[in-house]
Amino acid sequence: MKIVNHKEFIATINGFTGCRYREDIGRVEITCSPLPKTDYHYNFIYRKLVKYLSENKCESSCFSTVKVKDIILSNYSNCLLRYAKEVIEDGIKHYDTCWFKRWECSRLIGPDHGLDLQTECSNSELKDCKLLAKAFKNLNPYGFSVNDGWLRYTDLEIERKLYPRLYQFRLMLSRLLRGRKDRICKLIETIKRDGFDESKAYGIKMGCLGFSKISNDFSVFHGKHRVVALRYLYETGFLSGNYELKFPIIEYSMPHFGNSAGKCTCV
Repeated sequence: MKIVNHKEFIATINGFTGCRYREDIGRVEITCSPLPKTDYHYNFIYRKLVKYLSENKCESSCFSTVKVKDIILSNYSNCLLRYAKEVIEDGIKHYDTCWFKRWECSRLIGPDHGLDLQTECSNSELKDCKLLAKAFKNLNPYGFSVNDGWLRYTDLEIERKLYPRLYQFRLMLSRLLRGRKDRICKLIETIKRDGFDESKAYGIKMGCLGFSKISNDFSVFHGKHRVVALRYLYETGFLSGNYELKFPIIEYSMPHFGNSAGKCTCV
């Protein structure tokens, strides 16, 4: 991670289109409303602003902290939190969780532009979307859904339909070696045993949160597993809720977007 002097750090943030650093609240604020275009969310907020905040650190503290007890998680991250509770506490199998059925077996395509589905897949730069377009004739048309304007494809056989057999075999072998559970379970056990390693959390690549003033909760742009693990340990009484997370926060007057849009099916 690069350490940047305060003046340069703030100037860089303020130089990005449609945002500014708010010293009074210690957060970055998205100021443009309405957004200049539907793809602004990923092309700017995620690929530019979040990337800069996660790879660069101000030499002096310029962001406000948030206590773990005050981090109310949105949709996507909250489903991972429920997953940890189901698997660790209730013994539910990985394949029976909403996390597996809703997220591992789906791919976000992006904002719904109203085009035909194959074109939407072809135009998207998100994970596996080009593979979705290539395998389109084998996809289940009922697997496509729109949630708060965001298009997604869900299919329990998605890996078989998208990936060549050799890659599927490698995935299967990897899962046999490391276990099928999501890595959140191992991270929780590691923090329980060794404590929260701040040198890893803040020294290699910084996490980044998003806060929606519409729903008053947080999405996690980067560092999702770290945030969910801390929240789980707080809710189970292992960690004080007063622990302060030092991730930069991007605040906006719009709903969350991407994976965090809408409601999860397990709510």
